[in-house]
Amino acid sequence: MKILFNLVFMMVGLSLSFPIAAQSVSVQFKKSWGPGSFITAANKRGVIEYETDGRGEPDFLITSLKAQDFSGKNLYFEIKIDKMENFSGLELRLGDEGFKNYYALSLPNFADPEFNIIQDEHWQTYSFGLSNARVVGHPQKKFTRIGIYIQDNGKGPVHIALRKIRFKPAPETGYVSLTFDDGYVSQIRAAEIMGKYKLPGTAYVMPRQIGQPGYMSLKQIVELKTRYHWGISSHNAIPFTAFTPYALDKEINFTLNYLDRKGFSLTAPHLAYPMGRQDRDVVLPAVRKYFETARVAGGGVETLPPADPYLLRTVNVLDTTKPEELAEVVKNAVDNGQWAILMFHYLVKQPTTHIEYRESDFVKFIDLIGTAKVPVLTVDEVYRKFHSTMEARY
Repeated sequence: MKILFNLVFMMVGLSLSFPIAAQSVSVQFKKSWGPGSFITAANKRGVIEYETDGRGEPDFLITSLKAQDFSGKNLYFEIKIDKMENFSGLELRLGDEGFKNYYALSLPNFADPEFNIIQDEHWQTYSFGLSNARVVGHPQKKFTRIGIYIQDNGKGPVHIALRKIRFKPAPETGYVSLTFDDGYVSQIRAAEIMGKYKLPGTAYVMPRQIGQPGYMSLKQIVELKTRYHWGISSHNAIPFTAFTPYALDKEINFTLNYLDRKGFSLTAPHLAYPMGRQDRDVVLPAVRKYFETARVAGGGVETLPPADPYLLRTVNVLDTTKPEELAEVVKNAVDNGQWAILMFHYLVKQPTTHIEYRESDFVKFIDLIGTAKVPVLTVDEVYRKFHSTMEARY
């Protein structure tokens, strides 16, 4: 995104009401600068609708309000973007007059649309907490301005709608979930390392691969549950977006029935999207029917409660991620009442791909969070703490 300077405020905008800390206030967003325009009909029902001009130039909208404290709160809103193929970026900024100091909250956007939580022409609830923020300057926890930065990629206009912006209290402490995809045999070694501090994990296993070369046997998976107190949850080798509705329903039932028969019924209804891919027409309706949570393959730290339990964000741990950096992500999440869901795959002596993680670095990371007594829970355990307060209802 381009760096923004010299804000010139123009008195053009739309009214929007939203509750902050159980109080409803009325604010008016105005266009600071940019070639796009408000959609005038958007004044109905408190929806902000804005369209860029399609030439790649940024737009910046602002509003003033009484000083609000972002500390100990999460920001929730509903958003719909039309023409996602032209979308370049959206960033919320919470700061002071002139935005010399602010917290920047960016909406993740991947080149592959099936990785994105926000998908074309669909309303979606989204949330941010302080751990999601990039800090610019020296912002105070209390802010008096909200800015919305919008930009298309120069290939055509983007229509963005926002509604139901609200701040809600975050819990006093956050949690960490260490998750491991696919069921590789090296995850037994991860359990041994974590066992030093009695830290549980969540293994998203693929029933059709159990016992195959490189994958854990059923006996080893049972050991994860009984000896190390891991949650055993659902995954698949084939992206759900590759199935027809009928075939997807059949495959989900196969996975859940298998895990139920093997004694994992409590934690089986938690899913890691295969290859991180999902869509709104086939996959998400089926997942909401059968599962309690579903985790994507990126997006950063999650809020508590999540905006949508079927689109949980995760921190993707790569071969280049340093143990100290990962421990800092965890600390920030816990301190700000958020949920750091870490995604691992293989543990190896020497990584050769991005999804492999060096065993010695993993040992160091576990020592860092273990000695700090970071609250580590399985995905199912966190879900049961917060499911009654989750935003999404389907």
